[in-house]
Amino acid sequence: WLCDYKARKDDVELNWIRHNQKLLTRGSAQQEADILAKRLSGEPVGPQVTKMPKSFYGSKNHLHDEMHNGLALVRKIGSPLFFITFTFNPKWKELTSLLLPGQTASDRPLLVARIFRLKLKALLTRLTAGLIFVRQSTTGTGMKSTTYLEVKNENGQGYVICVTEFQKRGLPHAHIAYRPADSPAKKKLPD
Repeated sequence: WLCDYKARKDDVELNWIRHNQKLLTRGSAQQEADILAKRLSGEPVGPQVTKMPKSFYGSKNHLHDEMHNGLALVRKIGSPLFFITFTFNPKWKELTSLLLPGQTASDRPLLVARIFRLKLKALLTRLTAGLIFVRQSTTGTGMKSTTYLEVKNENGQGYVICVTEFQKRGLPHAHIAYRPADSPAKKKLPD
């Protein structure tokens, strides 16, 4: 039922976009007049290109906008210090305990997607809270001081960019670009 509802919702939105291109694009009045004249004279108009707005998730304009947001973060705050690839492991006990005898991970794609999403969400939560990467430095007294690398500080100078890829024949994986809040200058890596 939920899949059917989502498909209907997308269909209604796509139909609205298709029939309201004048509101979404800035086509010239001359182009519209030429197309109307061709239709009235019976000439073939050619394929009509439907331009998708950036508000439609997954459209080319949406992805273009997301790319520019990421580049603006890099320009303003600095390059990411860590690039993490998080992959799905088909031998995780959360998956293997739910498989029937003879089944593999590729036989249960919904289960794979749910487990991957939960594990990725847990990783991102720990990453933003500063529970994964630790910087240790030695003070003048010989004692080690530990600093956890967090995404947010009082200035808010840090970011996490996560892109998830679901492949046609394979398990999902995510690419994570991470810059902690208290990281050094743009080109310098931490000790």
